[in-house]
Amino acid sequence: MSRGRRWPRRLLGALLLLVLLELALQAAGPVVATLSARRDGPPDGRQALTVLCVGDSHTYGLHLPRLYAYPALLASRLGRRYEAPVAVLNRGVPGQNSAQVEAGLAADLDALDPDLVVVLVGINDTWNTTAENTPGAWMGRLKLVRLVRVLTAGVTSAHPFEISSDERGEFFVDRGAGPRPVNATSLEAGVRSGPALTALTAAHLRSIVSLCRDTGTRPVLMTYAESEGPFADVNAAAREVAAEQGVVLVDHARAFTGHFAEFGYEPLMFNDHHPNLAGYQLVAEGLEAGLVDAGLVPAELRAPADPRAREGLTGASPGPVEAFAQLEAEAGGRLLLSGPPGTAFQVLCSRRAGPEDAFEVAGRAIPLLEDDILALARLDPSFSGALSEGGRARVGVSPVAFETAGEAGLSACVVLLAPPGPDGAPRLIAVSPAVDVLP
Repeated sequence: MSRGRRWPRRLLGALLLLVLLELALQAAGPVVATLSARRDGPPDGRQALTVLCVGDSHTYGLHLPRLYAYPALLASRLGRRYEAPVAVLNRGVPGQNSAQVEAGLAADLDALDPDLVVVLVGINDTWNTTAENTPGAWMGRLKLVRLVRVLTAGVTSAHPFEISSDERGEFFVDRGAGPRPVNATSLEAGVRSGPALTALTAAHLRSIVSLCRDTGTRPVLMTYAESEGPFADVNAAAREVAAEQGVVLVDHARAFTGHFAEFGYEPLMFNDHHPNLAGYQLVAEGLEAGLVDAGLVPAELRAPADPRAREGLTGASPGPVEAFAQLEAEAGGRLLLSGPPGTAFQVLCSRRAGPEDAFEVAGRAIPLLEDDILALARLDPSFSGALSEGGRARVGVSPVAFETAGEAGLSACVVLLAPPGPDGAPRLIAVSPAVDVLP
């Protein structure tokens, strides 16, 4: 037989082999998950715990220092239950949809090796179609493709993860291949809602659950705090997949129905549907209770032997009770921050403030105006971080802030933060005097 006649048979044979391998992986999935599961008995508070939190801006902590998003608050709460260190890693990206969470999860699982993965995603499926309509998107749900993802995810050993934004406030995420836009698509396709939104989110949640189980990691699904409009459709997807797959579900929407009735909406949420600090405290409290009820963390409280157990790997050290905070203005909108090495910081910026202008946060006077520019500053990921080993950091004020302020000019200050205590209350350890920002 000639070579020309052999290749169709060889191609057919290769395709048949791939199909058989896929079927074998599908059949072996439950067995592999059972054999690789990490917790065969009750949780042990003497062993270290790593929790990976994935999702969108509701996990990232929009409007707040990431030190006070729910993952960091959860780390403080879980630190009371473990003698060994507790690490809660925040991989939330503003604007991210469920397809993007699925696409980036294999690398996170390989590099971070978490015990638990907490998933809160789907609301951006209403408008963001990035990564879901690519030719290979449907292939991501195949066991064979997921196996390849897991096996090849560790190519970048350092596994960088950095979030930035441009002058227009668009968010970018860098996983080692350079910054890439989170929402590169437009709204021309329309806004999804109803059963179509529920089905799309559910499909990606199933793949996320399978990726976790393929590595023996326990997935935990959550609903959003709100339960109206598209939030109801996305929450329905999380409930559907949790019931279908036997996954732990922390249903914040049902809990917040009572919270809103007791406290009202505005004390718990910003006006763009994101939780504020009080709302995040309830999210962390509800998540901790859900993990305890599911037997995924110890039920008993104990004092942590290692103070790092309360840091949540936020990049911040507890720092002294009192610390100095200095801010210097440099040309071109640059700001030089100084303080104790490793301390978490949040830069705040407003229209130029006078000597009498200030507002209060956690008993500390912030020497700025509480205006629209301050709200924009809270959206800039570069304004929140940790000082270097030398106790310094530099940030740049966006030209948009200068344009918005006009002739009024800009003022800025830096706030140094300690990790939250078990009650989730903010801990401001120093506030710098305000300086005029130089254009």
